[in-house]
Amino acid sequence: MNMKLIMALIITFHGLGHIMGPLVTFGVLKTEGFGGASWLLSDRLHLNQATQKALSLLWIVALLGFAATAYGLWFGLGWWRMLAWVNVALSVLVIGAWWTSFPGNIPLQANLGNAAVVAGMLLWRTL
Repeated sequence: MNMKLIMALIITFHGLGHIMGPLVTFGVLKTEGFGGASWLLSDRLHLNQATQKALSLLWIVALLGFAATAYGLWFGLGWWRMLAWVNVALSVLVIGAWWTSFPGNIPLQANLGNAAVVAGMLLWRTL
């Protein structure tokens, strides 16, 4: 496998993982240990549930952003790296804001996906 394919797959699958955010927030994913409220948005900023749901759409923005990043990478478009950095930052933000909504180490694993994207971008320059 070449590096381009591996990197595109990492970005794509990490991006697809962001669908869990709205599924949890909107109550579609009802499994033990999953909660819908953001510890940051509800406890700290005292936002109501409707506002939290609206803000959870940032997860969809991250998903679409990673899809666009993989597309840009695959077709050699010059903007894919900048978009990747923006999406990693957005991903860290939404994962952090909803950290306690997921059981176990799911948020940590998600941030490892961000780390893999960053590592791939840094390695890409050296290959």
